Amino acid sequence: MPVSYDLNLVALSVIIAILSAYTAVDLTERIATTKGCTWISWLIGGASSFGIGIWSMHFVGMLAFHLNVPVSYDFLIVLVSVLPAILSSGFALWIASRKMLQIPSLLGASLVMGMGIAAMHYTGIAAMRLPAIAHYNLKLVTLSAGIAVTVSLVALWLTHYLHNQVKVIWWQKIGAAALMGIAVPMMHYTGMASVSFSPIESFSGVFPAPNTTWLSSLISAVIFFLLGLALVTSSETKVIDRTKELSLALKELQQSQFQLIQTEKMSSLGQLVAGVAHEINNPVNFISANLHYVKENSQNLLKLVQLYQDYHPDSGSQIQAMVKEMDLEFMESDFPKVLDSMKLGSDRIIEIVRSLRNFSRLDQAEDKAVDIHDGIDSTLLILQHRLKGNGDRPRIEVIKNYGVLPEVNCYLGQMNQVFMNILANAIDALHEGIKQGKISHQIPQIQIATELNYKHWLVIRIADNGIGIPEQVKQRLFEPLFTTKTVNQGTGLGLSIAYQIVVEKHKGTLQVNSQLGIGTEFTIAIPIINK
Repeated sequence: MPVSYDLNLVALSVIIAILSAYTAVDLTERIATTKGCTWISWLIGGASSFGIGIWSMHFVGMLAFHLNVPVSYDFLIVLVSVLPAILSSGFALWIASRKMLQIPSLLGASLVMGMGIAAMHYTGIAAMRLPAIAHYNLKLVTLSAGIAVTVSLVALWLTHYLHNQVKVIWWQKIGAAALMGIAVPMMHYTGMASVSFSPIESFSGVFPAPNTTWLSSLISAVIFFLLGLALVTSSETKVIDRTKELSLALKELQQSQFQLIQTEKMSSLGQLVAGVAHEINNPVNFISANLHYVKENSQNLLKLVQLYQDYHPDSGSQIQAMVKEMDLEFMESDFPKVLDSMKLGSDRIIEIVRSLRNFSRLDQAEDKAVDIHDGIDSTLLILQHRLKGNGDRPRIEVIKNYGVLPEVNCYLGQMNQVFMNILANAIDALHEGIKQGKISHQIPQIQIATELNYKHWLVIRIADNGIGIPEQVKQRLFEPLFTTKTVNQGTGLGLSIAYQIVVEKHKGTLQVNSQLGIGTEFTIAIPIINK
């Protein structure tokens, strides 16, 4: 029976195949870069788009096939023929989207996809209803199946190759799609050539032939819409992903800049503090060490004077006048007290120097087991001048509720920085509340509590009874460069860096709870790591 083809529909089938192949290449990249439920969604979408695209190419090619007898289709079988295309396409996309594609996997996936395409093709032929008997040329059937497997092999390799490239040029994707899009119809039309029909002369039934122009237009419109939707969705997702990547890169760059700035700042501060502490420490140690000998020598001299008075009570008038003028009796009782107060003062200076050295932490390993209370006390000592009262404001009372804590491995120098930022903000809030007259009825206080919680985490709570933080401000409190202070008072880096130190450096948590007019509490929790 003579056969002819509608060349317009043949060309349309090739275009559908090329667009389907391009969509498969594009969606494979999406599948390869996602995980979880998103990965499943993209795989299902890719399998459906590619599978339905191949099926549409096949059915439009079937409509292009003309015999001199009427031909109709069992549309239930036609719809069933979609399933092998979708399932084999899904399996193939899953294999092609892998980071590594071994040759056995490539060959196995090619065989599955090729057999799926062949099953779709010959199921579609079986759906034909016409007054003729179909005869198959097994050589051409085998050739068409071989072409399907070969086409699948090339398609999978190209798809895998492209999505693993760092940068894919647009013409590479189009070239790969064109190659696959032309090769798939080759299999289809080879399969159509493997079938010949002999008419049934005595058949008297009616085969209502479908309107090929209307049906092919409908199928083309639907498949172009589906493939276009898939490509647009993929493009929009790429833009969203790229925007997220750029935002993340910008955030990481900002954090790196902040860390560099703060590291340099703390390094300079630490060197300054350590230098000052060293310069103070040397003369103070000299004074403190010699006060002992001064006290001992002065006591000996006073004893000598006393002995002189005992053995020579009737000294000369000039000596008596000098004794009276200098009030020797008072000096004998007061001079040791002066030396004791000087010793107390020198010990206090030594304690301050030690606290400064603990705060700068330049003379110790960065990460070691430490008493966190030493860091808090050192920070409070640095801020002591801001806690004192003056003519404009009362003294800020610091209440310590320290729990019994083990030594904890942490970067105490950086934790001191956290304490400094939070305590300085608490002092600012109290000063502002006093200035606005909102806490004039109560004593300004900062409460510091430490404990070991049930998770064996070290918990530090720093609370003030200041003016509190508005909800809209609290939500942005840890954002870099966000501040409600004036230009000369704050940079917006303190709490952001504190958050990074606690959360990122120590794998802990930093939370804030605040109520307007009542106060603010910061809760720091860091895990205790035994090394």
